Amino acid sequence: MMSAVICLYEQGILELYEIFNCVGFSRRSFYRIKRLYDETGCVKPRSRFFGRPHILNLEDLHYLLEVVHHRPD
Repeated sequence: MMSAVICLYEQGILELYEIFNCVGFSRRSFYRIKRLYDETGCVKPRSRFFGRPHILNLEDLHYLLEVVHHRPD
């Protein structure tokens, strides 16, 4: 879908405001996607496992906050 949106824009079929209304993403997202398309020739969504794994989960963080509030020293 993303590459189709870029083609519609580059061929002048739709204006940017029409594209934004149809697909529901921001101007900033569009230009980020377009830059990626221009650099690589394709648009692939990033993996949700990109980057370093989290060491603590949400429960761990809540527990640490409770401990700090209970004994701030």
